[in-house]
Amino acid sequence: MRIALVNPVWIHGSNITAIRSGSRWPHARRNFFSIYPFPFQLAYASSLLKKNGHEVFAKDCIATGTLNEKLLPELMAFKPDILFFETANPTFRYDVEFVKLVREKLSCMIIAGGQLATSFPEKILAHTDGAIAGECELVLKAICERLDKKELLDGIPGLSVMKNGSVQTTPQELIANIDDLPWPDRDIGPARVYQDNFCAHFPAAQMITSRGCPHRCSFCLESYVFNHKANFRRRNVADVVDEMAMLKQTYGIKEIYFDDTSFTVDRRRVHELCQEILARKLKIKWSCMADSKVDFETLKIMKAAGCRALKVGVETVNPETLHAILKPVETEHAEKCVVNCRKLGIFLHGTFILGLPGETEATIDKTIDFAFKGGFDWMQFSPAIPYCGTPFYEEAKAKGWLVKEEWDDECLESNVNLSYPQLPKEVIE
Repeated sequence: MRIALVNPVWIHGSNITAIRSGSRWPHARRNFFSIYPFPFQLAYASSLLKKNGHEVFAKDCIATGTLNEKLLPELMAFKPDILFFETANPTFRYDVEFVKLVREKLSCMIIAGGQLATSFPEKILAHTDGAIAGECELVLKAICERLDKKELLDGIPGLSVMKNGSVQTTPQELIANIDDLPWPDRDIGPARVYQDNFCAHFPAAQMITSRGCPHRCSFCLESYVFNHKANFRRRNVADVVDEMAMLKQTYGIKEIYFDDTSFTVDRRRVHELCQEILARKLKIKWSCMADSKVDFETLKIMKAAGCRALKVGVETVNPETLHAILKPVETEHAEKCVVNCRKLGIFLHGTFILGLPGETEATIDKTIDFAFKGGFDWMQFSPAIPYCGTPFYEEAKAKGWLVKEEWDDECLESNVNLSYPQLPKEVIE
C-alpha cells in the first residue's frame, strides 16, 4: 500500500502559530514564540508502516509551513492509496476544506484520526471514509493489510465507518505493549523546527517513554480521548536509553524533552531509567513533564542522571476547582516541589489554566499571584478549553457555558469558548 500521513497546514500567517498533531491542546496563538510539537502518532505510524513494507509519504506541513497549494502536487506525484490526517475541534472547518481539495485531485481513501475523530466520528465521516479513535498506528496497519487483501474494513478495533447510512464503530483497543512499535520516524519534518524552547541545549529532540496516565482530570484529552481510560504503559528502560543514545549520536542532540503525560508518575521506573543512564555514562541533558508530587529523592537521582528542568501542572490554587476537575494534587505539593527544585538547581516551569469550573475573577487573581511569587522560573498561562470527548465539555454544554457549539475565527482569536455567569468570556480573555 501507498499511504500518505500528513499534518495539513491549519492557519498560516506571519504572526500566528497554530498547532494540531502532537499537541495535548490543539490551538492557535499570536506569535511571541513558535513551538512545533513533534507529531508522535504520525511519526510512529510512519515507522511501523515502513517496517511492514508499505510505501509512506509523511509530512508535517504545519512545522514546514507547506501550504495546500504545494502539498497537493506532492500528493498527486506520490499517488497514495490512503491519506491519513488528524483533526480537532478548532481545526475542523479547515480540515473539511482540506479534504475537499484532496477529493478534487485524488481518488484515494481518506482516513481521519485525532481528538474530533475519536469523540464525534459522525462529524468527520460526513467527509472522510473512516475515523480512527485514539491511537492510530495499529489501526492504520490493519487497514493497509485489509486493503492489500481486498477485504472490507468492518470490525477493525478503533475504526468507525459509515455503513447503510449509519456510523458503525468497533471499540478501540489500546496498544498493550508499546515496545512493539519501532522508534518514531524522525524525518517527518526537519529536526530544526522541533526545538522546544523549554530546552536550553540545542539541537534538542522530543521523546516519550510511556503512554497514558493513571489519573482522570476532567479537562484532559489524554485520559478521555486518546486513551479513553485511565492507564499507564511503560516502554522498556533499556530501549528508551538506546533511543536517547541514537539521537545523540545520529542527530547530535544535546537535550531531550520527555513529553510523557506524566514522566514521574511511576517513581520506581524513574529510578530505574536514571540508573540505566548513569550506568551507561550517557552524558546528555534532559527535561520532562512531571507531576508536582514528585519527591526529593526522585528529583535527586533525576538531577544526577542529567535532568535539567521540569514542567509541572499546577492549574489553579482554588481547592474547589481542583476537586471539580478531579486533579489529585494540592497547592502544597507545588510549593514543596518548588523548594526541592531550588535545592537541587532544577529549572522549574509551572503551567496554569485560567477559567476552569468554579473559578471567579478573585480565584484567578490568587492563582496568578501564587505563580509570580511561588519561585517558578517560568510560568505558562492557558485558557481552559472544553474539548469534546472530555467530561469538561459535557459539563460546559449541559450548563450552557459554551459560547458557541462550533469553533470559529472569533474563538480561535483567543482560544476562549467559555462564559460563566460569575466569570464572563471577556474576563477570562
